[in-house]
Amino acid sequence: MTQDNTGRKKAGVDGIKKLTPKQRLTLVANMKLSSKAKPTRRVWIPKPGTDEKRPLGIPTMNDRALPALVKLALEPEWEARFEPNSYGLGPGRSCQDAIAAIFIAINQKPKYVLDADISKCFDQIDHKKLLKKLNKSPTINRQIQAWLKSGVLDLGEFQETSQGTPQGGVISPLLANIALHGMAERIKQYAETFKGCQRDNRKALNLIRYADDFVILAR
Repeated sequence: MTQDNTGRKKAGVDGIKKLTPKQRLTLVANMKLSSKAKPTRRVWIPKPGTDEKRPLGIPTMNDRALPALVKLALEPEWEARFEPNSYGLGPGRSCQDAIAAIFIAINQKPKYVLDADISKCFDQIDHKKLLKKLNKSPTINRQIQAWLKSGVLDLGEFQETSQGTPQGGVISPLLANIALHGMAERIKQYAETFKGCQRDNRKALNLIRYADDFVILAR
């Protein structure tokens, strides 16, 4: 797990880039849930196709391995709960799947299409609301909260993280998907406020989401 995430060739604040097999066994033996986490080290990497750069958080070895285990525990439950037209940030939810869902939806009947994305979505996720939505044991919630609020070290300067998920974190994509879960149902509930039959109104609006990008299709 320590060699399996983005930024695996870079060191976190622990200064360690990789572990020997013996060091990995020692790491596993000492791993346990707690309410502590080390800050991530921020590095800036090029954005494909632009001159801009985006931040990437590099966790310590322990904060790569432990979140991976927690992710393995949480992912099956949430993958079973995620809305069918939710794609990205998870296994078996590719961009091609999202495109196919849109094609099928607009091929059935003429539709109006709203194409949008949530600006700075992953930087603005509310920690309290996310933890309440997770609704796990206090031990797991405290550990996840510690990762969320661990802060970042950018060019030697510590910065607090009061919201958002760490970019580059092993568990961050799953947490982001959990935070965004329910968007499609909320759109359906909004459609019920229209004049006419509630059932027909629910069918008239459809949301297809890929990570923080989405389209709303209306008859």
